[in-house]
Parts: sequence; C-alpha cells; structure tokens
Amino acid sequence: MRFKFLLSLYIRNSYNDFMGVIKVVCGAIVFKEDRFVLVKEAQPHVYGKWSYPVGHLELDEDIIAATTREVKEETNLDVKLEGLIGVYEHNRNGNNAIKFVFKASVIGGELKHQETELLDARWFSMEELDRLKDEELRMFDLRKTIMDCNSRELIPLDRVNIDFIALDTKDLK
Repeated sequence: MRFKFLLSLYIRNSYNDFMGVIKVVCGAIVFKEDRFVLVKEAQPHVYGKWSYPVGHLELDEDIIAATTREVKEETNLDVKLEGLIGVYEHNRNGNNAIKFVFKASVIGGELKHQETELLDARWFSMEELDRLKDEELRMFDLRKTIMDCNSRELIPLDRVNIDFIALDTKDLK
C-alpha cells in the first residue's frame, strides 16, 4: 500500500492575492556513522541558528529530488535517502508549513556549506547537540526530529507518493 499525501498547496482569490499559503518544506537528517550534519543559518530572521538541511519544494519538483537537491546545495554532499522520518506541521506567526523530513546517508562529496545562505556546516553527535541551547536552534522540534529518526520505523521511499493541488477560491463557490 502506498501512502498518499494530498495537500492544498495554496488558495488564491480571483485577484491572485494569497489568502492563505501552506509552504511545503523538505529536509534530511544526514548521517555518517553516528554523526549528523547541521547547518548554521545566515538569513536575517534565523541568523546564527543551527538546523538540518531544509528548503522549499519548487513548483513541479518531486519531493525526493527536492530533498536531495537541498542537501547538495547546502552541504555539497551527495546523499541517498533511506526513508521518510515523518511529516511535521508548523504554524508560527500565521506562517503555515508542512515539512517532510527524510533520513539520509552520505554517498559522496565533502562537507562544505553554501556561503550565500549559511555561515557554517558541521558534523554533530547527540552529545554536542544536547549542549546547544534551545535559542541556538532554528526549529523548536529539531532535537525531537533527530530522535524520531533513530527511534521510529522509517516509511520506505517506494511507499511515499505525494500529490499537490492548487485551488482558486472562485472554484469553491
């Protein structure tokens, strides 16, 4: 049986003004032995905060291809996605996002951060992550997501099928 995620990606009114947007975000916890990659953000609203490689899904892009692209862009690492850890929902300050997080392993490349959007990229152990303060982390659930990666059964990639739809509010009348 395949899992199917059907999302209303965005709803527009007839003037093309966004009434509500649900951003689709994809990321990966990239492991090499018992360590994982975190990147340090350079964008003003999250400056200096640590995160795993994550980014937005582009129009007409497959979620798996988008995840491997984001990891490559941010870390210079080629990865193999091992499975879906989970789907997480965020609603902060009226900004909604659905985040698909995968577990990945390194198959090539050397760790190097993207200099236009990031300050650093490093390999961390769980002990090093535990020493970081919550305000040093971009996501309030970063620790939980990494723990989920090690404690729950991954959803196999061949069982993940994601369809996105866009609705115009004039179609809802």
